[in-house]
Amino acid sequence: MSSARQEGIASGGRALHEPQAVARLLVSTRVLAWLTTSPWCNDPPLTDPVASYLRTLRSEGWMIREASPRNFVIWRGETLYGRRRKLLVLPNRGVRLRPLERSAVAAALLAPTILRAVDGAPGEGGRKHADRFACRLGFPAGTVELRAHLTVADRKILAALAPSWAYLPGRRC
Repeated sequence: MSSARQEGIASGGRALHEPQAVARLLVSTRVLAWLTTSPWCNDPPLTDPVASYLRTLRSEGWMIREASPRNFVIWRGETLYGRRRKLLVLPNRGVRLRPLERSAVAAALLAPTILRAVDGAPGEGGRKHADRFACRLGFPAGTVELRAHLTVADRKILAALAPSWAYLPGRRC
């Protein structure tokens, strides 16, 4: 049993890392990821709970990478709307996200339960579970704080995608 599961069980709650049906990476997907991304180096750093969760996933065979804003948007779509694979692509330093914003992006990509709760889909029981999970990942105000950081991160990613001559609110010229 992994240490993250043991800690979650010892604290009386569900473990941070719950088993999910995740497909192995195809060779073509792995090659494409190697060509369009770079190794994850945790710089700027994520919050401690999210970083330790990612290290646990990496030890279990997940491929964790980071990509330029354009490639991140492509891989994010594959992660959110495609099949669940042992691959996580985070935005690189080019987006200039703060640690809490990067952690919010990672949490949203890894925890569909939190993402659905942030978007207002599940019932009250799912919302409470998502709030507890978000708190354990370093967002004390739960899904409300997570949504705020995701909104800021999405704006910064959009601004990083735009050409330098385009005016976007929130972009410094």
